[in-house]
Amino acid sequence: MTTADLIKTAESNQWGAIAPELVLGCLALLLLVLEIVLPKKSHGLIPGVAILGQLGVLIGLFVNAQNGFLGHETFAGLLRHSPLGQFMRVFFVLTSILVSVLGTIALAKQKMPKIEFFHIVIVITGGLGSMPGALLGGVLIGLTEALAGLLFTPSVKSMFAFAILVLVLLFRPQGIMGKKPS
Repeated sequence: MTTADLIKTAESNQWGAIAPELVLGCLALLLLVLEIVLPKKSHGLIPGVAILGQLGVLIGLFVNAQNGFLGHETFAGLLRHSPLGQFMRVFFVLTSILVSVLGTIALAKQKMPKIEFFHIVIVITGGLGSMPGALLGGVLIGLTEALAGLLFTPSVKSMFAFAILVLVLLFRPQGIMGKKPS
């Protein structure tokens, strides 16, 4: 196989067209795993990992600015790749890096009440704007985490709460007791 054949094969891989988005998704999963696996005192490393990962994606976007997908459609015409789209990707990654840096600086200086991320999961699961839904979401997430902590190691119980959230968002995007948008 020659180098030209390898390049043609790589260009025909449609998943390469959305590689930056795939890498950012994997980075988000890595950050969640780091939050679960690392002890609390080491959580200060997580923003640095996020920023380094985003910088890596940004550098990859600049290196592949003129990739073989520009001007072509992929995924049976669902995506059309353009130079403006590349600019929007770079802008999105730059914005996410800026938010990560500013969030790291601002949160380090502020005394904030302890709000866990799963509180947001409870509200979204129950349905935004629905008090009975928030109550039901809290009970559901609480029972799920308690059972997961009992049956499995306690460090994985938050994964079950996120699994409930994903299932609710897949089958009922407005939440369990949320109202359908009109």
